[in-house]
Amino acid sequence: MSLLGVSSMLLRRCIRYRHLTLMTDCTTHKVLVEHSDRITYHDRVFSGPEDLSGADMVLTAIDDVEQSARICACAESVAFQ
Repeated sequence: MSLLGVSSMLLRRCIRYRHLTLMTDCTTHKVLVEHSDRITYHDRVFSGPEDLSGADMVLTAIDDVEQSARICACAESVAFQ
């Protein structure tokens, strides 16, 4: 599962998944995930389809509706290749 810009509450709820990839430019979350062996943390924003490689599910939780729609469209195009 790939998470892009998530809230702390959502991150805690998603911990039950086998493995998470968290992409955010918000360093607050780094403290929550730095000791977890089930979370891969990337301190940056989404950069394109290559970020979705191997993802089973993509979830955005960002304030930018247009960027969220672009990420969704990108995820759909990668899923159906």
